Amino acid sequence: MRPRATNSTQAISHESYLERSKRPLETLIFLLPFILFYEYELTRALAIDGAIVTNAAHLGLLRFLSTFGWGEMALSLPAVLLALCLLVAHALLRTDWKVDLSVVLRMWGESAALAVPVLLLAAGVNWWLAPMESGSLPAAASVDDWRALSMPARIAVSIGAGLYEELVFRMMLILALHALLKDLLVVPDRLAKAVCVVASACLFAIYHPMGESSVGDPQEFARLARFLFLLLAGAYWALLFLGRGLGIVAGSHMLYDVAASILSVQESTAEIGS
Repeated sequence: MRPRATNSTQAISHESYLERSKRPLETLIFLLPFILFYEYELTRALAIDGAIVTNAAHLGLLRFLSTFGWGEMALSLPAVLLALCLLVAHALLRTDWKVDLSVVLRMWGESAALAVPVLLLAAGVNWWLAPMESGSLPAAASVDDWRALSMPARIAVSIGAGLYEELVFRMMLILALHALLKDLLVVPDRLAKAVCVVASACLFAIYHPMGESSVGDPQEFARLARFLFLLLAGAYWALLFLGRGLGIVAGSHMLYDVAASILSVQESTAEIGS
């Protein structure tokens, strides 16, 4: 009997963690604290002069859902939509509804570790193309009047970007495009995934504002650095989504943006394109 008990305590092996951490239910439990924090900040730090400061992906979802006449309730509908999508996806798997919290805790550590390459990428691209801005990191989250936001508001915007940009550019876009290419156009799976990665990365980079500059302007190199970073980071996160699922990629994105926001304030230098 003792060997069986020992085996049961080792049920969450490295392989099983990789599988369970991609399940929609574990993803929802992992993302829930971020979702709740962002929803709270939307009614507090991000509600300025009757308007909501948020990223364009979240704003697009808000505007779409508002067309159905939900009124003020539409503000929380993207979060509800995200949670419902994950719950429905988990129900379709026809698997158990038990959550091992050790898996969720390990997802925090994995997300933090997978945010480090993006930090190194940002620092490298910034140093190479925009040495005058080398003290700051290009944030994947940027909104109007970024500099005027308090630190809690910046953290909230960073979390919102990780949540809803990954929902739109990775989960929705990649899954829809992959289904179109593979199922309808009968494109080989590897080629379909490659097209999805490239398309997602390009649209992700184009989606972010670059600011204005003229030829020869030093800011032109800062804009180029920001675009290149977003293109490469978008490809990295697309590959991460395909390999590790929504929870890990959103966690990596959120933690990078939070780190970039904190480091930019500590260095007291301008952010690229913010």
